[in-house]
Formats: sequence, C-alpha cells, structure tokens
Amino acid sequence: MIHTYATLEAAGERLVIPFSDNESLDHWILKLMASRILLEQGYLPSELESEKSVTIVGESLRADIFGEREDAPIWVECRNCPAEKLTLIAQDFHGRIIHIDNFWWASLEEIEARAKSEYEFYLLLEHGSTQPVSLIPDVENWQCDLRSAPNWGVVASDDGTLTFLEHCNLEERPIALWAFLWLSYARAYDRNPYEVETVINRVFVPTPRFLLSNWQPDYSQQTMDVLRWHKRNPDETPQVSSGRNAPELGYLVELLLSWGFPAEGISIRQKTRVGDRNFIPYMLGERADTSIWIERTFMNGEKLRYIRDHFDGTIMVLPDQSEWSIFGCSPDWFMAGVEYWHTYHGVLTGWGIGRTLDNRLRVFQTPDNRWIPWFALDLLMGREIASDWHPPVKRYGV
Repeated sequence: MIHTYATLEAAGERLVIPFSDNESLDHWILKLMASRILLEQGYLPSELESEKSVTIVGESLRADIFGEREDAPIWVECRNCPAEKLTLIAQDFHGRIIHIDNFWWASLEEIEARAKSEYEFYLLLEHGSTQPVSLIPDVENWQCDLRSAPNWGVVASDDGTLTFLEHCNLEERPIALWAFLWLSYARAYDRNPYEVETVINRVFVPTPRFLLSNWQPDYSQQTMDVLRWHKRNPDETPQVSSGRNAPELGYLVELLLSWGFPAEGISIRQKTRVGDRNFIPYMLGERADTSIWIERTFMNGEKLRYIRDHFDGTIMVLPDQSEWSIFGCSPDWFMAGVEYWHTYHGVLTGWGIGRTLDNRLRVFQTPDNRWIPWFALDLLMGREIASDWHPPVKRYGV
C-alpha cells in the first residue's frame, strides 16, 4: 500500500499530516498551511493532531487539526466547513477556532467578478438584495491561496464587531477588501455603514411613471411638438454608439415636462454658453426659477467640472449601461455637485450616486425604488474609505 503524507518540523519535533484517499488535494494543502502557521505561532508538533474526533454538545465531531494546549487549545477546520458545524463548535469549545479556506473574497478581482454577476442579476430582475457576508462569532477566518501559509483574515465578535487578522510578515494589508467586508457585515447587522437617502421633497425626483418597472413610451402631444420643433425622433439617441442603452430623447422630454419645464424651455443638443466657453448638453431645461443640464456620460471630467463651476442649476448625468459598471468604478469619477442617476436601457431605475461638498459619496433613491445593488455599492464604498481607514487589527506569528 502506498501512503502519502507530509512532514513539518519545529523545535526538534516532527508533525506528520497524512493524505487520506477520501479528501481533496486542496483540503490536504489547507491542512498543511494551517499546521505551518500554528507552528509559526508557537505550537509544538506534539501538541497538534490531524483528524481527531472530539465530543461537542454530546455529538462526536472531527477536527481537521486539534491542538491540545492548556492555555490555548485550538480547533482548525478547512475548506468549506458547514456553518452549522462551526456554530456548534463555537457553542461548546473553549479555545481558538480557526476556519481556513481560499474564500471568494480572497482578491479584488474575485470581488469584482462577483459584483459584476450580482449587478447583472439586479439589472435583469430589478433585485438588488444579496446574501450578506456570514461570519460566525469568535471563529477566525483565515484566507489561504494554497501557495503559502495564511497571512490575513477576519474574526467577528458576538456584537458584530469585526477585527482583522494578519500575520506578522504581511507585506501589504488588503485594506480595500477589509473595507468591503466591514461594509457588507455592517449592513447585515442593520448598522447603515453608509447613508441611503430617499429623495422626496426635491424638484428633480422621477415619479413612478419614469422608473424601469412602470415605463411605457406613451408620449404626450406636447412631447411630440418639442421633438418636431427640434427635428428629432422620440426614439433618437444622438451621438451615442450604444444607442439602445442611452436615454431616448422622447423619454427625457417627457421627464422634463413632468418637472414643469415649458416646451419652449427645453433644448436638445444645442450649443450653450457657460462661463467663457460653449458646450453642447445632451438636453437642457430652463424655467424662471431653475434649470437643469443633462449629460449622458461621466467620462469627460474636465467638461463636467467646468460646467459645475459656471452653470447656475442642477447637473444630472445619465450614463449608458456600458459606463455604469459600478463594480469597477473609481470613486474619483463621481464629482461633487453632480448627480449620477442610474439607467437601464435608457430608463431610470430609481437610484443614483452623488458626492457631498465635503467630498463624501452619497447614495440616493426615489421613494418608489425597491432595489439597490448592495454588493457592488459595498465594493465601491470600500474603495472610497480604504485610503484613510484604520480598522482594528490583531497580529499573529513570530
């Protein structure tokens, strides 16, 4: 019979980790990595045992690695351990509980990939709720990429406070990922990590008719008159390569009319003097007491910045779908004094992002909007706070 095993040495002792025929290679490697970090933290090979059965609350459970040590007994689980098992262990085991895995939140790329998936699901079904990050209190969750010992992780307390873990030789803290976890977990505990404002008592709030779930292109005669005056078609999307995703002119004219702009106060793609320069807005609405400038892209930051500084009115940006990849957006793209309303196939979905004058991102929604893609927003907000965020960190190792 052929036996496969690995041997680790520390303090003149040897620890043997056998490879069982009924376990995956990934699971075995995770046990090796877990054993390595425990030895680095001062445990002796003679204090550790692989695949030991322990009775917990009258039930026999097998620990991937069990550490017999009076001052700090330890229980290690690897690779997709069921939450029910970890919860049971946490109820009755008085020592350190470690869960080691190559979690999907191991890298920013994986976060973005899942955010994209969740975001597309939101777009298709208008459903923005996602499963919150589930962390069992007092269980250390260490991330391992199967190439080296775990060097960072997170643990939650009973009251939902997160403490981030790192090995002493960690070269770079994954602040953006930690911030993402913190935001997701805070929402799971209803702690409102960032404000979501419901815009009600404001002039430029789309009514339910203009939201994706209710919109029907039933244009009024007044809308058709405005378009005819400007020699435009209601379904036209001028100078937009992905026209099917950009707001259609008829939709926007109807929207501006609903906000009380007179027909003669609505212009489409006409040169407009702002400050000392001329610009062509996607659409402009003017009346005696207010005005609104509508753009369909937030890529031209220089143009937006100049308009913001010289235009006396509201600036609303309605990016097309190819630009609203919020999971990959940089927070720097959201300029203070400009409102970015999300659209899908050119129709408002009822939420958006803006930036306050003190440079904080704000999320807003209409009273009739039910869904927000929280997962993608957590990633975006995590990047926003990561630059000056100092989370509680506990270090391990020698």
